[in-house]
Amino acid sequence: GCGKGYDAVLFADAGFTVTGFDFSREALQKAKSVAAAAGVSVEFIQENFLALPPRFASAFDYVLEYVTYCAIDPGQRPLFASAVASILRPGGVLIALLFPLGEYHGGPPFEISIRATRELFGRHLTLVSGEVPEDSVRPRKGREWLSIWKKE
Repeated sequence: GCGKGYDAVLFADAGFTVTGFDFSREALQKAKSVAAAAGVSVEFIQENFLALPPRFASAFDYVLEYVTYCAIDPGQRPLFASAVASILRPGGVLIALLFPLGEYHGGPPFEISIRATRELFGRHLTLVSGEVPEDSVRPRKGREWLSIWKKE
């Protein structure tokens, strides 16, 4: 879920070729206007990330995850991990800044466990690094986990 496209625009502005997926037509309309205002090209596609068509298999060098994983029902997380692994090329990298760590009632966002996340993504990818960032914004300090994963 690329949402309003701010991260997609940031990476496109840095020179990456970017594709953003979201199931929400309204979010994609906003994302397209954000990209246009920034003067960058991003391909925005309306699809359910948990059920991407086979044409996206092994299509990407990088996947950026920020607040999609926590927004989906925890029961759907295995589908998410599988989808990420399926669209990454061999040698591809997942960069994930996961929030919220620890106890969090209700949702979305739904609580994230580092242990459970390592186990889940570890079925598909190799953990390269993981840390609780020191420079998180104040309301999220100590509640985010930055992890980098590689597809062998």
